Amino acid sequence: MVGDAEADEEESQVATNLAKAAALKEEGNEAFKRGDYKAAMIAYHQIYMYVHGFSETSGGAGASSSPAGLPWSPRKSVTEAETAQLRSLKVAHFSNLAACHLKLGAVPKARDCCSKALALDPGHLKARFRRGKCLAALGALDDARDDLETVLRADPENREAHRELRELKMRLATQRRREAKKFAGFFDRLAFTPLDVSFSDTRG
Repeated sequence: MVGDAEADEEESQVATNLAKAAALKEEGNEAFKRGDYKAAMIAYHQIYMYVHGFSETSGGAGASSSPAGLPWSPRKSVTEAETAQLRSLKVAHFSNLAACHLKLGAVPKARDCCSKALALDPGHLKARFRRGKCLAALGALDDARDDLETVLRADPENREAHRELRELKMRLATQRRREAKKFAGFFDRLAFTPLDVSFSDTRG
């Protein structure tokens, strides 16, 4: 029947998309391991073409219209299992791009990619850890501490997070001392500033 044929074609399409996206993820991982971060970014970027364009709702998902430039037309619906796979690959897309941006020194871009990954999966510890590093590098020390402490609550044995948090706490302590000294000096100067207590007597 025509309906069954269309359904089979749609199932084949989403399976193909998922397989291509997973292969691109592995390609990117291999490039990253050998230090070719630009090649890794190209592979991770291409994941976008195969996993974006599907809307996600509970109990399956209705497809959105095909985004311009994508090499496929979204199927009419995806199963819950497929939705989970798509979301996982989207998170990998953003989190792994963040890792590449960090290696290349593009810290604000890395932070933004981490935030996009966390919007999809707040429990993704690699993205949370990487964003903590980005925030620390950008001087947002309190926010960085929050991210790193979140990682350690979920994974108390995470050595990298412990190391980053120790360094961050030293920076915070130095910052607090500097601020305290600055304000102490300000109030000392204020205490020794002569006050103008002269009054003009205008009574007749």
